[in-house]
Amino acid sequence: MTEADTEVATGTDARLHAVRRVLMISTLWPPVVTGGAELYAYELCRRLTASGVEVGVVTAGVRAKEVVAQVSPWPYHWGEARSAWRKAVYHSLDTWRPGATRTIAQAIRSFRPEVVHSHVATGLSMAALKVPSALGVAHVHTIHDYWLLCLRSTLLRSGRACDSRCGLCRAAEIGKRLAVGGHFAEPVLCVSEAVKAEHERLAWLRDRLEVLQLPHDVAEPVPIPGHGPFVFGYIGRLVPEKGLTTLLAAFKDLGAPHRLVVAGRGPLEALLATPPPGVEYRGWVVDKSREDFFRGVHCLVVPSEWKDPSPLVVHEALGYGLPVIGARIGGLPEIVDPACRPLLFRSGDAANLTAALRAFVAYPGAYVPSRSFGLTWEIHVGAILDAYKRAINAVAA
Repeated sequence: MTEADTEVATGTDARLHAVRRVLMISTLWPPVVTGGAELYAYELCRRLTASGVEVGVVTAGVRAKEVVAQVSPWPYHWGEARSAWRKAVYHSLDTWRPGATRTIAQAIRSFRPEVVHSHVATGLSMAALKVPSALGVAHVHTIHDYWLLCLRSTLLRSGRACDSRCGLCRAAEIGKRLAVGGHFAEPVLCVSEAVKAEHERLAWLRDRLEVLQLPHDVAEPVPIPGHGPFVFGYIGRLVPEKGLTTLLAAFKDLGAPHRLVVAGRGPLEALLATPPPGVEYRGWVVDKSREDFFRGVHCLVVPSEWKDPSPLVVHEALGYGLPVIGARIGGLPEIVDPACRPLLFRSGDAANLTAALRAFVAYPGAYVPSRSFGLTWEIHVGAILDAYKRAINAVAA
């Protein structure tokens, strides 16, 4: 039996024999978390480890049991206030950061991975994306945001989604391309078709891109009642581009007897210091409290006002069988279950969001998602292992 025949016969088990050591690169890592990208990377690490793969991690100054090396995040110290000058200096080092190349190279030589899998690398500099391939190590990169295209990683300008890139972002992109030279990951995984389409602007990256959507667990579905009152939920960073202000305005127009539960943290927490009528603020939720959040709502609202690549919360909601009302922007239209797509609304339009909320209230049963839509973790891990093997074979060739 050939190796190919063996892989077809035994599936994931055969792929595991090809990959035993993986080094992940991620700016942040639990317990220091700001978004879904590091939560996804951590969960992938956990699943790979449970399958017999040894995983080490390189971070920007975050300590954890999986971390084998840390690049200095100067001038940041996680947990301290992020002043304007610290942010400016931190992002000025995105292309080249002193010591990053040495630290990442030493981690690779010491840990000796068969493949490096990089994720969000803001602050780690382009060394995170160049060094593995420069050392001849198989390298897979997952694009979670727009860091290669935009100084802010968000494609936002003055609080609104950009249709074209400004001169500063174009200059930064050229600098990053020159910094990485001819060394880059292959394949490059995009979390949505929307992310892939944005990065296809880059000729040097275009042929490496492929889409692999984020996965979800399959949990006992949350029962959706046939009539109200209903509990709507928002979970995520409390920042303007996530659309919290629009959601609060839309919910105010919906009114009693329905409720809105908000979970997360960020600069807009002040809006919830004294929650508006019908609104409950939970703060930051993790582990059991996060599960309680999803099991305590009837519909998730994702009112993004930036080109949100693939919000992890949508995939989590899918696992619980929860309907989702999402903004028609970024990757949301493609990752929202088809049953919920009639509820998509114009991003930033509070009146249109109120109409979507009322549509759900009127016919909740029409928007219950299918249990067959999207990728389970089992399928997703298999696809990741396939990407690792292809990267390893490409280097060997």
